[in-house]
Amino acid sequence: MLDQLNKLKLKPIKGTMKFHAVAYDLQTGELCTRETSCYCDTCLKGEFCESWNRQTYEGNTNQNSHTEETVTQNELQESNEIQNEDHEIIIVEVSVDDFIACVYEGQWYNGKILDMDDEDVQVTFLERAKAMFRWPTSPDTIWCKKSDVFYKLDHLEPSGKSKRFWKISPEDRTRIENKFEAHEMNTNK
Repeated sequence: MLDQLNKLKLKPIKGTMKFHAVAYDLQTGELCTRETSCYCDTCLKGEFCESWNRQTYEGNTNQNSHTEETVTQNELQESNEIQNEDHEIIIVEVSVDDFIACVYEGQWYNGKILDMDDEDVQVTFLERAKAMFRWPTSPDTIWCKKSDVFYKLDHLEPSGKSKRFWKISPEDRTRIENKFEAHEMNTNK
């Protein structure tokens, strides 16, 4: 069965960051999703109860076909996930202690993840200091939606004599600004 699925060229589905459970119903050919896992008797038997959201695809599902599956237009409009120019979903996998770029009050900020749950992340933000960043005198810590985290920084470089300032590479800054712009365009639709 996995070989059959691997042969299909499926387009990404918007909104996957919202899902905790994703499964493919081989009997109906539908993608089944839930925001949380289900442990009812039906689901534990490997079947799908009525609580699953079912998504039907247009296109050829023949195992010998290499055509791309397409999601219906309504499904594409139901989500606010970021997409790049190729309409691929940008999923930012983050964990505690990661440095990230996050949208807050219409602007992007860099920060560090302190804690997280299923839907939100607790971020302590750096403040801008000209072309660099520094930790504010008073901690600026809030809970944000995971969907507002749009970039994970690989590296923040300490700068200055005291090493109390941080700088990001010009490449990271460009990527952050581009992804922020895409995020804003997607959320303002």
